Amino acid sequence: MQCTKCKSNSTIKHGIRKNKNIKRQIYFCKDCKSFFSEQNKFIDSIYQKEILKMVLELFCKGESYKSISETINKKKHTNISKSTISRWVNKIK
Repeated sequence: MQCTKCKSNSTIKHGIRKNKNIKRQIYFCKDCKSFFSEQNKFIDSIYQKEILKMVLELFCKGESYKSISETINKKKHTNISKSTISRWVNKIK
């Protein structure tokens, strides 16, 4: 794994970070002494891929960010803001 700060390949695994939805491998760079984690190539998010998929499907159907937020929050018992949804959609574009 290449360091995200100095681009060195002198890195080692240094544990796993867990939150309510995902586990992510943590790395330590021996050269610049920094810690970093794997980055999601799609969207770096704490939310489940199922939620991201639902957001994109609703957006493709022509739903507004506000209605997508309300629908997802009601179905999945989350608190995703319309600005987060907007950021996801713009990142995909």
